[in-house]
Amino acid sequence: MVSIALCDDEKIFLSHYEDKIKSLSQKLKINLEIIKFTSGESLLFYLEDYPTQFDIIYLDILMNTTNGIDIGMKIKEINPSIQIIFLTSSESYVYDAFSVSPVNYLIKDRDSKKFDEVFKLAIKNVNESFDKDVFIHETRAKKLIIPYTDIVYFEVYKRIIIIHLKNRETIQIYKALNELEFELEKKKFVRAHRSYLVNMQYIKNITNQSVNLKTEEEVPLGRKYITIVRESLNDYLFGGVINDI
Repeated sequence: MVSIALCDDEKIFLSHYEDKIKSLSQKLKINLEIIKFTSGESLLFYLEDYPTQFDIIYLDILMNTTNGIDIGMKIKEINPSIQIIFLTSSESYVYDAFSVSPVNYLIKDRDSKKFDEVFKLAIKNVNESFDKDVFIHETRAKKLIIPYTDIVYFEVYKRIIIIHLKNRETIQIYKALNELEFELEKKKFVRAHRSYLVNMQYIKNITNQSVNLKTEEEVPLGRKYITIVRESLNDYLFGGVINDI
């Protein structure tokens, strides 16, 4: 599902562009959700809690309390992968808008053909980002996108998967570890224990009881997984030395 935010302080334009996007998505058979915001501040507040929620943001440049270009720059700081499409009633801001590296800009009440082309381009960019080396977990509430190189290991506790990141932060999701292991089969992760999947890029060394990581953390190594870990690590090293993170 593609998640889209519409941000404009004029509700008539919010409804107008919502209808256009829904109509076009039906023609292209794209499953999407749309969340509307009437101010840049409310959009930023939402993104602070859900930084990876949106794939595409339609952002008005001229709003009563905020400048859309400034909001766009802050959005890119929160999540650089978000595709921003600027909406404006004046062409005088077009060149300033490109400092945010948007997909493009649209002049309100004009550019009907361009609207379709820009939407398709944004969708193409989103699909290409999905093909990159990232972990994606999607629920009804939000979409989580994390580069695999940022993930040190996955830990399961009851029905919760705890994602341990290289910056020592953790994120919790609901997913079966066996299902996760299948998804990560070709992503340089190895099952070290019934409760742990480890990124081999972070393995410093192993003993008969533990996997020692470059982050100075230690993950238990289950007896039944010793051979699997050693063989997987050898296969990984066969192509070169483990890269420093």
